[in-house]
Amino acid sequence: MAKVVNREGMLYLVFYDAEKRYSSKVSLKLKDTRENRKIANEIKKKYEAELIPVYKLQNKKEIVPKFSELYEKFLSEKVYRKSTLALFDDVKKIIIRILGDKKITEYDADDNLALREYYTEKGHSQNSQSIRNRMVRCFFNWCVKRKIISENPIENIKIEIKPIEIIPPDQLGKLLAYAKSRNKEAYYFIKFLELTGFRRSSALELKWEQINFSEKIIVADNVKKDRMFEFPLTDELISLFAEMKVKQAGRVFNYKKDGLKFWYRYQRALEFEKIYGLHQIRKTFISRLVNEKYSLYDVAVLADHRSIKTTLKHYTKANIGRIREQLNGKS
Repeated sequence: MAKVVNREGMLYLVFYDAEKRYSSKVSLKLKDTRENRKIANEIKKKYEAELIPVYKLQNKKEIVPKFSELYEKFLSEKVYRKSTLALFDDVKKIIIRILGDKKITEYDADDNLALREYYTEKGHSQNSQSIRNRMVRCFFNWCVKRKIISENPIENIKIEIKPIEIIPPDQLGKLLAYAKSRNKEAYYFIKFLELTGFRRSSALELKWEQINFSEKIIVADNVKKDRMFEFPLTDELISLFAEMKVKQAGRVFNYKKDGLKFWYRYQRALEFEKIYGLHQIRKTFISRLVNEKYSLYDVAVLADHRSIKTTLKHYTKANIGRIREQLNGKS
């Protein structure tokens, strides 16, 4: 803790010096006036929040911290997954390289434009820009909340909602048949994704211990959001696991994230006109649930969407298509 004191008409910051192990005081070079008291108290808050190193209190011109100093403090206040930290680190490098490691109060609308130009030059998609920009805005919002700056200089870039593309049933069927004839492990993995709509990361992390055959439920990891979710153990899944030969423990699928290239290799071998990403199996699964008249609540649960808004946001068109058919008397 620290406090502001008056010494002969001048304001000082008194604080405990951990190295010297006793209280020290530093002149803020401010006369004791009502206005300067406000400034001094702001400096005190920033010092207590570890946003201003002691040595910078000696010079008023150096009181405003630089981007890199605040960024480290910002990251230290929350526990992030490795992948998120890597993205935050990438954002830090972009800011320093493109905008410069300036005092935090020096960033303005021109920096916002410079970032947009950089994204465009690099050929980033709108959604890729949105993800990185959201992280930059998150940092500057953190600065605004702590009253280090008055407003966020970085404008939001909206996510582009793309139409859901599903894998045609005949194409997915050919893929499964092709995989089954060549690599049973690959077949089991693709089939599991088709039956569950699991995210690739959740499927790869799934362990036999998480499958409860007596209660007919799977308790899996949502690696993306670092939480657990439940999925019903259907008869088709039980048959699939039986074919795989159920084990007592260990991972269900022994693939690594970068070991799934067979998915694209098989599509090329079958000479498909359009090559789909592995994540499209999940989108196909969710779209099928919507079109098979499951309630949006049930779809959200099965898809492990924390909010039904996510389901509505991405799958409304599929649902509207089904409703149109009902209104036309086709179902």
